[in-house]
Amino acid sequence: MKEIKAKHPLIRAYLNFLDWVNWGVRLAGGTLLVLMSISVFGSVASRYLSNMSWAWIEEGSLFLMVWVVVLGTTLAIEAKHMIAVEAFASLFSGKSRKILKTVVSLAAIVFIAILIVSGWKMARLAEMQYSITIDWLSMFWVYLAIPVGGCFMLLNLLGNLIKLWATDDQLVSEVLE
Repeated sequence: MKEIKAKHPLIRAYLNFLDWVNWGVRLAGGTLLVLMSISVFGSVASRYLSNMSWAWIEEGSLFLMVWVVVLGTTLAIEAKHMIAVEAFASLFSGKSRKILKTVVSLAAIVFIAILIVSGWKMARLAEMQYSITIDWLSMFWVYLAIPVGGCFMLLNLLGNLIKLWATDDQLVSEVLE
C-alpha cells in the first residue's frame, strides 16, 4: 500500500480506502485473467490434441474478458493511463491546468454515472436471459461488470481529482471545513 501524505484526515481516509479498493480490484482482475488464460489454453490444447472444441470454454473466456477489461480500466484510471489530450493541456500551467483537468474529469464523471445507470438497467433486463452454452449462467452476471466497473472507475476519478487539488492546502481546507 502507498503512504498517503494528505494533511486532512478525511482526504487521507478516502485515499487509504481507495488504495484498499484498488488492491482488491488488482487481485480480482488478476485472478480472472489467470482463469481466462488457463481456459483459453485448455481450449486450444483440446482442439490441437483431440480435434474437439468446447463452446462453453470459449464463451466463458469471453465473459471473463469482459470483467478483466472493466477492472483493468479502473486501474488505468487510477494510474492516469487513460487517453487524454495532453497537447492541449500542455498549453496551460498552474491553476489553469488544474481547472482544465477538473473540467475533463467532471465530464468523465458524468459519462461514467450515465454508464453505471444504463449498465444497471441492462443487467436487470438480462436477468432472465441465460448463456447459450453455460445454461446455468444468467447474463445478469456478465452485464453486471459495467455498473460495478463504473463504480470503481468513479471512485478512482474522484481520487484523482482529490490528488490533483490536495496540493493546494488553502482550497482543501476551504472545501472541507
